[in-house]
Amino acid sequence: MTRALGLICILGVLALTGCSRDGDAMESSATAAAASAAATSEAPPQTGTSNGVAYGVTPTSVDGFSPDGLGTWKAMRGQLEGGDPAVAKAFNDASAAVVRGQLAHAVAEAKNGTPWSFESSGQVTFRRLVVAQVITSAYYVGSQSETEAGTVVIDSRTARPVTLTDLFANEPAGLRMLSEQTKVLVARENGMTGVMADEPGNAPRRENFANWIPTTDGMELHFPPHQLRMGVPLTITVPWAQLTPLLSPRMADIARA
Repeated sequence: MTRALGLICILGVLALTGCSRDGDAMESSATAAAASAAATSEAPPQTGTSNGVAYGVTPTSVDGFSPDGLGTWKAMRGQLEGGDPAVAKAFNDASAAVVRGQLAHAVAEAKNGTPWSFESSGQVTFRRLVVAQVITSAYYVGSQSETEAGTVVIDSRTARPVTLTDLFANEPAGLRMLSEQTKVLVARENGMTGVMADEPGNAPRRENFANWIPTTDGMELHFPPHQLRMGVPLTITVPWAQLTPLLSPRMADIARA
């Protein structure tokens, strides 16, 4: 079976569907047997409120292995229950998409004939205007490993993802501030003198700051290991004091608890 078909099968499992190919012994029932997917109670359900509406959070796990038997995964994320159905659906769909993308990346990096494994976990947070989740994944192959984080931020008033365009009244100005603060904070937190040099990964471009969530202290940014040439994943928090003047009026409350 080709890697491309293997990827289709794996993502089909995450979507709770089977896959098969003419001439193969694989059937959808075999694929289903390779994975178990259900809302589990491995940890006590979390609860939270956003936009005045209460939600529950249930850890949801999809466990399985690749068609060639060399890859295994335990893909976990938090799933919203109750509350506004439109918000819950938007949040759950976006979270599932993040995990699918992370697993697809692991499959693309897998070496033929080498065992590999993938695992992910999610942390859900509730704020006045949004429900957010950081999904951290780890991919292991041989003696090597790679960790990355993906984020989901859903506006609990509109059931829509909050983009950087939504967040800032003037997106280019917001991106410039994120770029400047990234260079300052990365240098400070890694014992560097002065500020970080200009790099493609800290340039004021939308894709460089795509993984973020709002926290009490500020805008928490997540960077994969090689984006800032540090060799490890990095997390920094840009203080709200630096960002509040740049927020769009509709998003001003995002800086509040």
